[in-house]
Amino acid sequence: MLDQSWTYLGNQDVSDYHVFRLRRDRYRFEPTGQERDYVVIDSASWVNVIPITPEGNVVLIRQFRHGIRDVVLEIPGGMIDGDEAPEVAAARELREETGYEPESIRLLARVLPNPAVQNNYLYLFAAEGCRSTGQTELDAFELIEVFERPLTDIPGMIASGEIAHSLVITAFSLMGLVAPVLKPSARVSDATDDLKPVLNNLHGEPK
Repeated sequence: MLDQSWTYLGNQDVSDYHVFRLRRDRYRFEPTGQERDYVVIDSASWVNVIPITPEGNVVLIRQFRHGIRDVVLEIPGGMIDGDEAPEVAAARELREETGYEPESIRLLARVLPNPAVQNNYLYLFAAEGCRSTGQTELDAFELIEVFERPLTDIPGMIASGEIAHSLVITAFSLMGLVAPVLKPSARVSDATDDLKPVLNNLHGEPK
């Protein structure tokens, strides 16, 4: 068994950055008996939520991301606070970042963002019947642009690279909003046509 090839020997905290801790875990690789340290990002789990309005629009956000020193197009999300339930965290992050309140919220999936170096989970939600209250609760160092786009725009935005955040694309894929891989001669609209039954169902229209 692959998991029996590794014996956990202990860990040592490296540093604490509030939103995550760096930890060094030591293992022995049993096939050779050699030992090695592996760095782990110890973090609370996250939530991301796709907010959908009664009109069939997706609520999107733009904010500066320091990793790439540029503005990124995303969906609302953030960290789960303490023992907060994931669905509660999703509704809270949606309200705080966008000012929108949902009629209902449902779990799409729980995924591992990057298990090679991280130990947390990401809970992906869809929130339907979202309406703006006009009241956000941003953190002291947050500046977020909030806007709506039709559901039918999402496949093209992903294909063009306008939406490039992998975890956001994962969320949209779970709702059937990621276009099939296109041949060089194909058009984005061809893929969008393939998604029309899914989009119609989300809009509540006949298939």
